[in-house]
Amino acid sequence: MVKILSLILSLISCASAPIAATSGTENVTRGKSLAAEEPAKNTVIMYHNNEVVYSDSSYKWNYCFEQMKAKHKEITDGGGQHSFRCVIEMATDEFVDNFESASYLPMPIEINMHGHTITLNYGDYWNIDHGLKINGDGGTIKTTREKTDYNCSIFVDGGDLEVYSTKFENFHTNMKYPLFATGNKTTKPVFNNCTFTQCSSATYGGAICLERTENLRMVNCKFDYCSSKYGGAIYAEDIIGVDNVDAISVRFCSFTLCSASHSGGAIYLYNNKTPDKNLVFDFYQDVITDCFANSYGGGIYLDCYDAGLNMTASKMDRCATYHYGGGIYSHNDRTSISQCEIFYGSAEYGAGVYFNGRSPELYHVTIHDCNANKSGGAYYARYVSGEESLDIYYPNFYNNSPSDGNATAMASGSLVILF
Repeated sequence: MVKILSLILSLISCASAPIAATSGTENVTRGKSLAAEEPAKNTVIMYHNNEVVYSDSSYKWNYCFEQMKAKHKEITDGGGQHSFRCVIEMATDEFVDNFESASYLPMPIEINMHGHTITLNYGDYWNIDHGLKINGDGGTIKTTREKTDYNCSIFVDGGDLEVYSTKFENFHTNMKYPLFATGNKTTKPVFNNCTFTQCSSATYGGAICLERTENLRMVNCKFDYCSSKYGGAIYAEDIIGVDNVDAISVRFCSFTLCSASHSGGAIYLYNNKTPDKNLVFDFYQDVITDCFANSYGGGIYLDCYDAGLNMTASKMDRCATYHYGGGIYSHNDRTSISQCEIFYGSAEYGAGVYFNGRSPELYHVTIHDCNANKSGGAYYARYVSGEESLDIYYPNFYNNSPSDGNATAMASGSLVILF
């Protein structure tokens, strides 16, 4: 009887004892800690020096932005040092009729979508000058497309631009700038795991236009059916490389059925600044398929004086132009293509690649089944001076067929081939 009573008391003691927390672990939902869980309702929060000074989940976002502007003025009128930020936590899909009120909000904006959808009314134009961060978590930002003559774009002219795991659909602007555009005050734009579908603009870049910004980083992004005049998907001008980092890095990205009415079916890169041999554009394991430009560069147009394009382990399939460079048009820059495959390209000159100056190099490159109407089925090379040379190492060129019978063509300069 004593042993039975002792066992009962022991069980009671164990049941009432607190459960020890497991050290070194954290409850995680969809890759995020419970602290980052979505709220019960869509909530707009304003932080001042990391403390909440305004929070609203009852009114439309445009009303909240106006309230935050007033609150910001109230606080800063007292002088002193201040740090502000606006955070939007989404719990449901949101129809935004007037996000323009967020324009010139005097603080960075962070949108945590938690996988939900933001639908923008036509004509919405965001002008963000203190930075924008979007955490989509697989969510979608799209437009109503109720009208054909509308403008819908996001212009970031200051602060950092960071976009993660977000899908963008059906954005169009008949202005010169596309869905995303940056000014010279924007630093280090990042696009990670994003998708852009049916985005277009009148002039510069169907989805993204970057001007005089620093260190573009783009990883695992997709561009489908994007179009513009220059750069069907991306237009980049005078991008700056700082801190010994490549000016542009595009890795593991795909471009499909993008087009330009002038040049750069997928990508248009231009540098009008002082020649800079340290300026490097890095492309790695990217795929460009079925892209077209009317004039130059069915896949990529590059005109960056003395800068360098490094393309490695990438593919270009069925890219075309009516004139120069079915896959790539490279002018006045240092282009290095390594371990890439270019096939089924077409152009008047240079169905695979068109080089114009600055000693380009090809390493272990395969170019096949490309057709030039006049000359250079695999490549066409034309140089600024006779001192420039094209260096080709271990080429694999076959089934390329220009009408003049020459699969490769040199207009001037010298050729060095190592088999």
